[in-house]
Amino acid sequence: AQYARPGFVEHVFEAGCVLVLSLVTDWLVARRVPTLDVLHSGLVAQTVVMTWSAVVRMLAYTSEFGLSELAVYTTAFMAWIAVMMVLLLATVLRSRRDSFAFGAFIAGIVAILSLVAINPDALIAQTNLARSDSPHGVDVAYLTTLSVDAVPALAAAADSADPATQRMLVESLDLVRSDLLRHSDTWGWRSWSLAHHRAFESIHD
Repeated sequence: AQYARPGFVEHVFEAGCVLVLSLVTDWLVARRVPTLDVLHSGLVAQTVVMTWSAVVRMLAYTSEFGLSELAVYTTAFMAWIAVMMVLLLATVLRSRRDSFAFGAFIAGIVAILSLVAINPDALIAQTNLARSDSPHGVDVAYLTTLSVDAVPALAAAADSADPATQRMLVESLDLVRSDLLRHSDTWGWRSWSLAHHRAFESIHD
């Protein structure tokens, strides 16, 4: 864990530097220089390989310790960086700089919509609770800090969890239920959300 965490941050910084360096160099050089393009392509290819290595390391880390918000969002950002590298090769290094900005914007929108679709907090809760037999167990205290998106997964696992985990889950769900009931009378239609509705439905009994 100590080896993995700093590596992710360092990789993201390195990939960002490569991206900025390539864009700035292409902007400063008015014409295409084949040698420079080859060097840029090699640098981008190495960054993509490093990105793949970082993703594999992340998968090894999560298989041992479970998912976390940092792991999910860092992996998503690394995937976006890899797309930016490929986009750089396909546009900037082929004298199509204008297409890069549009492609980067579309890739960013797709990344955000993908995160919304997978519902990170619910995914984290489901994944971690499913690995209750792992050597490190389930960090229930961490799961209870997630948003209400995780509540349905916590409620579903409460009945089948071991006694210690079940006790912590029930205590957490009782607090969530109390909070939802306390605010239900004051929340208007403008405060309604699907996440709160699903959370309330899963623990209303």
